[in-house]
Amino acid sequence: MKTPPRHELPSSRESFADSIESDAAELELELGGPTWDAEWMPSFHRTALNHSAIRAYVNPADPGIAHALELVACAAAAAHAAALTPGTDPIKAPAPGGRQVDVVRTARPRELQPASQWRTGVLAAVVSRNADALHMLTAMRPEDLLRISRNPPPAWFDVETRALSCLFRREVDAADRLLEAVQLAGSERMDQDWPRDIVAPELELGARALQSDVEKFDVAMLHALERHHEYYAGDGKDDFLGQLALAPLAIAAFAHDLGLITGVESDYTPRWLIERI
Repeated sequence: MKTPPRHELPSSRESFADSIESDAAELELELGGPTWDAEWMPSFHRTALNHSAIRAYVNPADPGIAHALELVACAAAAAHAAALTPGTDPIKAPAPGGRQVDVVRTARPRELQPASQWRTGVLAAVVSRNADALHMLTAMRPEDLLRISRNPPPAWFDVETRALSCLFRREVDAADRLLEAVQLAGSERMDQDWPRDIVAPELELGARALQSDVEKFDVAMLHALERHHEYYAGDGKDDFLGQLALAPLAIAAFAHDLGLITGVESDYTPRWLIERI
């Protein structure tokens, strides 16, 4: 199936070379050891997410994308667990490569925004196949995530969080719940670009993955990529974070591991990341 090309950014690929090296060095320095600082996990989550997108913009086949996404997942799990666990004692959290780290909690995680960071952490965990980070994040209840949020979350936060959790936990009624959530995300009460172009297509794609119908899945995959392209290429957004269609990529990887192989090819969703086990 023909997919839209990735949107171009105003900056050249060559202009990002220095930031790739510096971000990789910073992430290795801060997250390569056995102890992490909870206070700075949200910041390193954002750095790793940006890093994965920049690498994807420069070269969608860059193997460093997978490691960056695993850091996104693990930093998100550490940040949210640190904020939700009572007390100030260190906690254990997953790290890349099957490791565990000690997360010290001398201060609460700064600038934690579950509406975006929980979501990207979950999706990155699925793509990187970090089961420990995924389990930790999807075990968190939306009402608890709301409690630690710095800002009032968007209206669709509860809907999306519950739907993604039931999808990746493979709950028995997940497909029906996802399709119900699609209707809400696309309703007039939530008539905004993000729920219409990103949330509703991702939830429908998740439902199709659980229905094991490759034709319907591919139609939904193509639609999700088209809406992703329209969202990031339109209105002058030029957002480099859109260089990876993280939700379609994660759900295609999830479907692949269930035995459903999409025929849709796109640089937004590099095939090697979908097939990586």
